[in-house]
Amino acid sequence: MKVAIVNQTFVDRYLPGRQPLGHHVAIDGEHGEQYTIIGVAQNSKYTSVRERDAAMAYFPYPQIPDIASMQVELRTAGNPATPCRQYSA
Repeated sequence: MKVAIVNQTFVDRYLPGRQPLGHHVAIDGEHGEQYTIIGVAQNSKYTSVRERDAAMAYFPYPQIPDIASMQVELRTAGNPATPCRQYSA
């Protein structure tokens, strides 16, 4: 079973008044591969704090066969070139 997590705007726009968990969605319209909604995430901002909420669906990386690579971005308060320290418990 392929799964997806959607955000609250997705639920409000496409599934108003319906229980989203267990509902099926498809990436490529009605006849596309089906994904079962297993969770609802809060809305997030991606490019600006002033941007409008967008309907989003999140899919586990291994479930999308046509994706050849993945990009990850992160923010740090310090110098990212500083070597990491290892701590022992």
